[in-house]
Amino acid sequence: TKIAAKINGKTQTRDRILNSARRLFADKGYHKTTVFDISKQAGLSEGALYKYSQGKEDPVQIGVKNEVRRDRI
Repeated sequence: TKIAAKINGKTQTRDRILNSARRLFADKGYHKTTVFDISKQAGLSEGALYKYSQGKEDPVQIGVKNEVRRDRI
């Protein structure tokens, strides 16, 4: 359905943002990574990134939550 496709697209974009942030944090460090860096790496404009994320803190928080979930399984 259209709704499922829309949700899947949003999930893929959010995953792209998270993966880009992880790579940049590993390469440059958290403090030297900018929102512009993340958006460029993810292939998005800064404005589009904010549609999916609160900023560079968001990928860190989501990453920590995902790690905690994995540890519980």
